[in-house]
Amino acid sequence: MVDINFDSNTAIEDLDNLDFDFIIKAVSNKLMQNEIMNWKGDKDKQSKLRLYTKVKDSYNTEIYVSKNMSKSCRSFIAQLRSSTLPLNIEIGRFQQKPVENRFCPCCNDNKVEDEIHFLFNCPLYAGTRNVFMQQVKMFYPNINMKSFIEQLQVFMNDPNIICKLGAFIRDCYFIRNTYIYSIKK
Repeated sequence: MVDINFDSNTAIEDLDNLDFDFIIKAVSNKLMQNEIMNWKGDKDKQSKLRLYTKVKDSYNTEIYVSKNMSKSCRSFIAQLRSSTLPLNIEIGRFQQKPVENRFCPCCNDNKVEDEIHFLFNCPLYAGTRNVFMQQVKMFYPNINMKSFIEQLQVFMNDPNIICKLGAFIRDCYFIRNTYIYSIKK
């Protein structure tokens, strides 16, 4: 990329020879570079977007935004990514509970109910998780060799898996709420 520096004292006399398309592209590229640098710096300072800061590694539009999927699946993916899915990690924030006391209400593991526990560890969703992971393994046979964050990055960046991920989150959340409301009766 070529840096273009215009000195305010420099007069441009020959406007006919200026390549405006080149200048517009150069300025646009520079603005984009600045935006990406700001985004990377801001993203790491966020306390709210726990999962987003771990999973999002490039400045681009997410696949699920333009993928043909149900509104509910798209919404569940967005909530999970932005750490706004009503799990105890998020609910406890409003109740001023310490993070370490925001336990999963669906199992006896005494684990904090965060997005990772919800997706990968809670035994209540084992059957649904097994079905989902079998679908994933058709594309990624060794997916279990990756960390949970790396797996989630794969799920969110693969157009073949993203709709299945949305359905998995939706189904698990339905199971969660059904279980919670059944024990409150």
